[in-house]
Amino acid sequence: MAVQRFLLHWTPQAAIFMESELWPTLVLETAQKGIPLALLNARMSLKSFERWSAAPMQPLVAAMLSQFSLIAPLSTKEAIRYQILGAAPSIIHFAGNLKYACAVADAQKESSSGLADIEAALKDRKVWLAASTHAEEEDAIIRIHKELKNWVPRLLTIVAPRQPSRGHAIMTRFRQQGFGVAVRSEGHQISSNIDVYMVDTLGELNHFYAMVPIAFVGGSLVQGLAGHNLAEAAAAGCIVLTGYHIGHFQEMVEEMQKMSPLSVQQVDEEGLVDNLRKFLTAEDSYLDERRAAADGALRAAASGVSTRVWELLESCILKKVLI
Repeated sequence: MAVQRFLLHWTPQAAIFMESELWPTLVLETAQKGIPLALLNARMSLKSFERWSAAPMQPLVAAMLSQFSLIAPLSTKEAIRYQILGAAPSIIHFAGNLKYACAVADAQKESSSGLADIEAALKDRKVWLAASTHAEEEDAIIRIHKELKNWVPRLLTIVAPRQPSRGHAIMTRFRQQGFGVAVRSEGHQISSNIDVYMVDTLGELNHFYAMVPIAFVGGSLVQGLAGHNLAEAAAAGCIVLTGYHIGHFQEMVEEMQKMSPLSVQQVDEEGLVDNLRKFLTAEDSYLDERRAAADGALRAAASGVSTRVWELLESCILKKVLI
């Protein structure tokens, strides 16, 4: 009933679904209204494929996928899975990953207010960012900061936890180790005695990517995690490091590495320490080379994606709306 009320109220002319957000009731009831459907950046993990291939689910999934006029998968592997589950080969089209294009667009936005003082405070510090970290990685981040301080006395580690609500707990653990911690949400300044800056706010990660030379993208150091979007860090011009446990983002890493082998580096905890030490003590010219590799690979991957997606929407979806 909720879906029907929504459709009656808003009377959409087209419906675009993203990645793997597919709900059979929503898809089928939307299609019954004659509304053309598209699925962009279509993902299909092996786990989802196996679940949807099971006897109780497969007929419903096939009926759902048969309603789409366009499915734009992220890889050949995923295209095959969608076809096995019931999508017609004629509606499968490749366009590239919209996350690349979105990251480039986001990197061009102006910085938010209140960051000028922070940017100024970073100019005379050696700094790196641990972004989107999970609770399982916090011990490692503390150990890494402690180790790096032996090599880089004026080190500043910026931590942006995936769940900002964990900021206070992380702050407490750093302080228990004797480190000075400033907290973004509390308006703390980055003075000379601050070792760690805690970004426990929403919507500002891209601005911090733009202020640092090196970013580790978390959710990736510990088995069972599944990574986070690397494109935002690369688009901001960071040297990009991430772990090995990154789920479907592995395809993003491999695509960027095809563009430039130096664009993204996967590391374990020991490798993260070694690489951070190397970068934090390196000449600016070397850092510039590595930052350019990440940015260039990301922009090459993003090239033409928005145009291809729009052309597919025009030919497969909008022409049905305009008839």
